[in-house]
Amino acid sequence: MTLTDALVSSDVPKAQAATALLTERLAIADSELAKGQIKSGDWAEHRKTMQTALEQISCSKDLGTQRKHFAQFSEALSQSIKIFGLGGATAYLQSCPMALGKGAIWLSTSKEISNPYFGDRMLTCGANKEILH
Repeated sequence: MTLTDALVSSDVPKAQAATALLTERLAIADSELAKGQIKSGDWAEHRKTMQTALEQISCSKDLGTQRKHFAQFSEALSQSIKIFGLGGATAYLQSCPMALGKGAIWLSTSKEISNPYFGDRMLTCGANKEILH
């Protein structure tokens, strides 16, 4: 949620910094899945997409570029959660039909909408699409 919050506040350096923790968490998830001997081609594909998106966000100093890659990250993350679950936690899959000119999703721990694609320009634009567990 740190990355989402950084984009909600339109904070490029904070978004860049948030990618380090997410990259670490992806490595942990990879390790945990390997311990459980879960083999999923979907996971490998989603993990690669998430890793690439995080690298792009980390390297970019452009908010629009960060938000574009955040959409890719969010899509792959939500698909992974649908496969593996959240271990009892709850997340809200939220969407904005106007984000990036075609619509985009993100995850939140709150039902309240805080749009990471528009920040304070259209903070509450969006809707809850699904509850993930």
